[in-house]
Amino acid sequence: MKYRKNTQYFCLLFLVFLMAQGCAIVDKKNRRALNLLDDVIQIESTAGKICAAPIIVPVGTGAGLLDMIVVHPIVSVPKAADDTLDLIWRDPQGSDFRQILIFVPKLIVTPFYFSGDWVLRVLFPID
Repeated sequence: MKYRKNTQYFCLLFLVFLMAQGCAIVDKKNRRALNLLDDVIQIESTAGKICAAPIIVPVGTGAGLLDMIVVHPIVSVPKAADDTLDLIWRDPQGSDFRQILIFVPKLIVTPFYFSGDWVLRVLFPID
């Protein structure tokens, strides 16, 4: 029974790693803090890398978390807002009367569309 439980955990972990390959933070252009850290810190020798590891690993982990939790979600807001404006508000079709009739539904749909677009942009590498 214990073997079966461990196998289930392994399969779940494998599935998470497999799904993470499509994650937005895997894309290099979505890692602004880590890219900045890579540009600033360039150690050539192996001994230097080993000596700097106790400092670099926590700083790099912090930069990666900062990218995932703060920077990338904030950078995704204008893109999601542009998508929302393009689809719902720009280039109205039909007469003025039609636009008056669909104004309230547009107001209702806007936050849902924006939220969904923003979440998808944060989770997946959408250009």
